[in-house]
Amino acid sequence: MEKIYFVCSYLLLFSFTPSYGQIDSDVEIKHVEIQSEKGHYNNSHSGDRSPGDILAVDDFSDPSNWNVYTESGTVPNWEFATSTPSIMVNYMEAMASPTEDNGFALLNAIQYLIPPGTEQPINALLEYGSPIDCSSAAQVHVEFFIAYRAFNFDQIFLEVTNSDWAFGPGTVSYELFTELISNDPTVQTKILRDISSIAAGQPNVKIRFRFRELYAFDGAGDGYGAMIDDFRVKEAWNYDQELTTSFHRSGLGMYMPNGLDYHFIPPSQLTEIHFSGITQNVGGMVQTGAKLNVNVSGAEAFSTASTPIDLPLLASDSLICNDIFTPTSEGEYSIIHYVDCDFDEEETTNDSAYRTITVTPYFYGRDNGQEIGWIGNVTTNPNNPLLIGNVMDIFGDDTVESIDIVMTAHPSNVTKVIYGQIMIYDEVLDSFIFLAKTIEHTITIADNGGLITIPFEEPVELLAGQTILLLAGHYGGVTEARFRTSQRVEFGTVLGYIDGATETFSLGSPRAIMIRARFGTEPIDDTGMEELNAAGLSVGQNYPNPFSNESMIPFETSEQSNFTIEITDLYGKLIKTVVINDLTPGSHQLLLNGEDFAQGVYFYRFYNGFQPVTKQFIVIK
Repeated sequence: MEKIYFVCSYLLLFSFTPSYGQIDSDVEIKHVEIQSEKGHYNNSHSGDRSPGDILAVDDFSDPSNWNVYTESGTVPNWEFATSTPSIMVNYMEAMASPTEDNGFALLNAIQYLIPPGTEQPINALLEYGSPIDCSSAAQVHVEFFIAYRAFNFDQIFLEVTNSDWAFGPGTVSYELFTELISNDPTVQTKILRDISSIAAGQPNVKIRFRFRELYAFDGAGDGYGAMIDDFRVKEAWNYDQELTTSFHRSGLGMYMPNGLDYHFIPPSQLTEIHFSGITQNVGGMVQTGAKLNVNVSGAEAFSTASTPIDLPLLASDSLICNDIFTPTSEGEYSIIHYVDCDFDEEETTNDSAYRTITVTPYFYGRDNGQEIGWIGNVTTNPNNPLLIGNVMDIFGDDTVESIDIVMTAHPSNVTKVIYGQIMIYDEVLDSFIFLAKTIEHTITIADNGGLITIPFEEPVELLAGQTILLLAGHYGGVTEARFRTSQRVEFGTVLGYIDGATETFSLGSPRAIMIRARFGTEPIDDTGMEELNAAGLSVGQNYPNPFSNESMIPFETSEQSNFTIEITDLYGKLIKTVVINDLTPGSHQLLLNGEDFAQGVYFYRFYNGFQPVTKQFIVIK
């Protein structure tokens, strides 16, 4: 969601308690705020116009088309380049816009952050150099490509005025990327924003970008930066719906009235899946016959759609599909949600969403397998013990043997003690009560950065109809164990306990914790690595898994050896062979490149003349 601010002629300073951390190219100490949900802003609308007309366009090949300046006397400023500075590549990514080779704008904040002690406050502006005549346009959109990585207290805004940037209703500021938390992976995306409320019908519209970091704390200020390219302002299309949210939910009416999304499901937990979403009319006409469509492919095929409605100008509405899907086969399912109406969509970049679920013999989890960030603690509990995890409904009787917890690869995790825990929701007490705790596990170099399986001393029985809170825990410290997080999930479904608390807290803008219950009797290994075979070979689970781009297989050998690694598909077909000769003793990693594989389930098998070691991985596209 985006936040909207009116821009004042003076600076607005926000009070907070800073969280300091060691700066490196991976992550720093992260404390996540406990806060309320963010709202959603709806624009106003006025009459008809010619759709798709370009009002202004610039590919940044001519820097003289832009004005750069700062406010409040700050030093860092926007620059122009045709290649990404190496320091930004190291901490963000190389710019990947469609026309980056002919130029783009960048704000390099890293140069004022590294080395420590060089921090500078930043309030830098990049303004399109010419006013834009929108007097004949009744609906105005601005579009641009941006690369951005959040860090501590920096902010980036799109600002629009129909006057002269003066305080008042003629100027509005849209904060971008409000849902990103510090050190989330770099986002590179095209952004489309409706600015009709401030620009439609106005002859003198000005647009600028603001990068702001007002707190130049040593070791915690400045931010990484941002890069912008391919700017254009256009009249909106007649027929354009945006799919703002989509769901595939089970357990309606249980803990959450609208149910919960699950991405890893064992056979005992298979149940009805309901599809729904929220769409907004961002076009210039009533979207006649607007509906949500869902197509499922993979292990089984299924399709459904919602009842068509007429969606008024700039209105939003929830759409619920008519048919319910219950998977029956193990394997991966690809789900496409998309919105349309009786007329062809004229803007297709914002009308669909893709996700996967995997029916697996053993794992039950709400994360989608794609790491987006991590959590070590919350701001009210620094350096103290923490429990954090996901609410989950139980749909069939089964036994939990262990809990899988996915960790970051940060070196400070090594030697930290972690554990898993299950709480059961008591409706009478309206609270979660303790059920079971795993044994404790000390993180080693071998299993750091991957999925760690931690068993219970005795299997834990769960019954259909229960709601559990599946938790990962650590015992605090100057540096805290860092649990991986995944996709955004509904408020009130990621809960935790701070040190000494008897009631849960709820993260304000939660991401699913990458933690899963392991059902059944699959053999497990406390360290996340296979036991040493006769030649001293130890092979871990690749991480991340599933993956789309890259994944690493950790393995160790206690003596110099020759290895053959075979990768096969689900049906045993040999896909790839890797031969490694005279590998020295120690810890190693093997890179899996997602481009080498089609979407599906695969196995990797390590041979060294003794009993082979085999594990499974999943590729998603």
